[in-house]
Amino acid sequence: MSAVTRVAEQVHGILTRAQLNFHIDQTGNSFIIPFGSTACQLDVGEAGEQTLVGIRATVLENVDASGDRRGKILERLNEINNDGAFGTMCMRDGDGRSMIFLQHQLLADELDTNELLNALDLAAARADSLDDELMTAFETGETWAAVQAREKISGDQGVVSA
Repeated sequence: MSAVTRVAEQVHGILTRAQLNFHIDQTGNSFIIPFGSTACQLDVGEAGEQTLVGIRATVLENVDASGDRRGKILERLNEINNDGAFGTMCMRDGDGRSMIFLQHQLLADELDTNELLNALDLAAARADSLDDELMTAFETGETWAAVQAREKISGDQGVVSA
């Protein structure tokens, strides 16, 4: 059994024992956990000889980062990164709209249950507390929960984006 498979099975067990609602992708190495207006995605993978669990919490989706707004967004994310003690705020562009998320990596060869659950809780709480503030400040974007609700209503229940 590969280290990634072993850690993915361990993550599955931790999330199950914690009684968290989660979804697993087809590979079995990626987990999506909804939290309030956000969701965290846990991805088990490798970096060299290390096994990692990447945590990515969605802050805002469908962000218009065009023109002068882009600089304002990047400046504010940098301020948050300088002030914050956990995770890194990032923006990723795609299809004319951007996504703002918080990311954090855990070394997972000796994954600790409390470490994973605390990191997951911190990432989710931070993303959930920042989404409304940033949506107001930037005058653009939608929360993960709003996107999921709209897709459910429209019948487009495709890939959950976290």
